[in-house]
Amino acid sequence: MKTLKYFLILLLVLPTYIVEAQKIILNDPNLSLPPQKQTWSDFEVSKPVKQIELAVYETSKDSIIPSVFHGYLFNDDGSLSKYLTQSKYSQSAEEYFYSNGNLIGQSYGSKYGMTKDDFKLNDDDAIIGTNKYTIYRKGSDISKVLFKSKKDKEYIYKHNKEVTTITDYQAKKTWVFHQDQIIMKKSSSDYIYAYTIPYDGTEAYFKTDRFKTKFDDLIELAATDIAAYNKLVKTKLTPTQIKAPLSHSKSNEYGDWTSAIYKPQHSPSVHRYYFRKITYQDGTVSGDILVNDKYLKENARQN
Repeated sequence: MKTLKYFLILLLVLPTYIVEAQKIILNDPNLSLPPQKQTWSDFEVSKPVKQIELAVYETSKDSIIPSVFHGYLFNDDGSLSKYLTQSKYSQSAEEYFYSNGNLIGQSYGSKYGMTKDDFKLNDDDAIIGTNKYTIYRKGSDISKVLFKSKKDKEYIYKHNKEVTTITDYQAKKTWVFHQDQIIMKKSSSDYIYAYTIPYDGTEAYFKTDRFKTKFDDLIELAATDIAAYNKLVKTKLTPTQIKAPLSHSKSNEYGDWTSAIYKPQHSPSVHRYYFRKITYQDGTVSGDILVNDKYLKENARQN
């Protein structure tokens, strides 16, 4: 595993940042969300941290190779300070700026240059404008996001208890969140892609008219009874799909995960490994971004 040296060099010269395994898998490149303040509590850890590092490995034939590295660095008050992502082909970094505890801007840098974005805040210190977006709010909730560089492109937000629906009418796409996790996606077709909460790696999809289930009814169910929503989603899974491809294989003494495994639903071979190293604010370090051959052999296949 000589390619691991690639990541070790990065750790010596660059700031670090973490992305949760679940959010990486669920991430949708078609959804561009406006910035918001993030703290250590948004990253699946039980107490304040200084930084978290995440290395993602992929299987390639009979080898395990590094795919991408992510790192988060946090301020003393727990707010996110810097973000780094690095792969074999690209590298980028972001820095976040605050005033009186409020997120007021960020910078982005890559080999192509650096840009800085100073945010516009309203009287309640909520972000209402960036270089990319104009953000409309009703109280503390976002109601609409207008893209400045794309004609007629906007996101319409609807809120129902802990469920938020974001619709791009131009692209005919809708995303549904329960708190900060995507639980449903829908495009111009009648198919809905649904995920349980908490996310366990499975993806259920079904046609609304076939199952006589309306999209709005699913949203209402998720808002009023998330357990019933989970149960409904699982009824659409085949026996193969019920074997969840994501498993938190190891946690530390604080209950914070340090490794996770992801595999496609229709293949017994593990596709990705996620290894997380957490440096807590009190100086305690847990986990590692390196893997060993014994662990790989033990987890190469799941029954």
